[in-house]
Amino acid sequence: MVYGLKQFYADEFDVEVACGPNNGMLIPELEKLNVKVHVVKDLVRELNPWKDLKAYFQLKRLIKQGRYDVVHLHSSKAGFLGRIAAKKCGIPTVIYTVHGWWPIEQYKG
Repeated sequence: MVYGLKQFYADEFDVEVACGPNNGMLIPELEKLNVKVHVVKDLVRELNPWKDLKAYFQLKRLIKQGRYDVVHLHSSKAGFLGRIAAKKCGIPTVIYTVHGWWPIEQYKG
């Protein structure tokens, strides 16, 4: 998605990405495209109520400061926390796209 927006709509959209700290090649790839990356240090994969609460407030602060028109979320945890934060900040358009069916697809039956 970022590639398409940067390639075909560079003058119409500013794209920024927020992610947790351990995202493999995501951050270097985004930096190659000159996409601003916000690392949310407490947004981690494993369930951790304390870190999850901190990540919610970090996302909320980021969204409020960014004054975004659209917030598009992907992972389960970021999707849950980010949707609540975006709605609390009054973001008019919040989109959630499911990604990563591989945990489900690896099981039969």
